Amino acid sequence: MIYLRCFQEETSIDRKESIVKDTGYTKFKAWLRENHVKVTDLAELLGLQVSTVSKKLNGYSDFTVEEIRTICLHYNISADNFFIAYKVS
Repeated sequence: MIYLRCFQEETSIDRKESIVKDTGYTKFKAWLRENHVKVTDLAELLGLQVSTVSKKLNGYSDFTVEEIRTICLHYNISADNFFIAYKVS
């Protein structure tokens, strides 16, 4: 099954438990570090507060489809690599 993280449905209890297991967008955060992109740069691109982007990167909330689209177009990256989770059921 293929899905975007932003469409993931969980209860608040499930979300709290998954935060321990899932540190958010780990691969995307690594890409940001490797390419010297700061959270402030990403926040400015998306028109969001730095704290909001930080929460999204750390898995407390998810990027919207439009935010993902903006990021991918601006940095010329593929959503498949950073924002789509593949699960085998």
